[in-house]
Amino acid sequence: VKTWQLNMEAANAENPAAIALLELSTFLAPAEIPECILTAGAEQLGFGFGDYLQGDILEDAPNDERDADISLALRELLALLSQYSLVRWAGDPATYSVHRLVLAVVRDQITAEKAADWLAQATAAVAEAYPGQQDFEHWPLCRQLLPHWLRILEQAEAIAYRSVALGLGCNEAGFFLQSQGRYEAAEPLYRQALEIRETELGDRHPDTASSLLKIAALYHTHERSEPAQP
Repeated sequence: VKTWQLNMEAANAENPAAIALLELSTFLAPAEIPECILTAGAEQLGFGFGDYLQGDILEDAPNDERDADISLALRELLALLSQYSLVRWAGDPATYSVHRLVLAVVRDQITAEKAADWLAQATAAVAEAYPGQQDFEHWPLCRQLLPHWLRILEQAEAIAYRSVALGLGCNEAGFFLQSQGRYEAAEPLYRQALEIRETELGDRHPDTASSLLKIAALYHTHERSEPAQP
């Protein structure tokens, strides 16, 4: 533990954004954290980390150029953290992993107030990373995002955190599980999405209606027409 603390201090001295990346990672599953959470969600991230990733990238720059620049900035942070054995990264920016003990040391140093802010940002970033359409070609990405979303949901329930982004992520994760035929796992996520959307958006909002439709369709798939009808 002492060695990792010294390594974190050294990495922080070189670039504080690297430690911010490590702090964000404590709110995700420890293995195979995909780059797309950070590139797609860069605008959602604070504590200097999002600003670092975006850097001097022009707001009107094409999306592919913007993502390429953010990926380059991310690689620099991962290379630094890897140098100090704080992450496992083989030079491929697609994914990285963090040892559970490192995550425990980092998480122990985060205040409750800052943890709530990080959770909100991680929620928004992962929700942003989900593809707009979950066709077959997007299943590998959805499968990769699922454990990170479930980890976020676990922490959100612990502190009774709710947001529009949390409702969106529950809906997307539920839809992916349903597409895989995992209906029993999909239903509680759909119900959580509905509960959150009713609270955050109201019972007349189109997103709330979308959640009702998905639950009804799930019941229909199970030939449960009676609960589906209302």
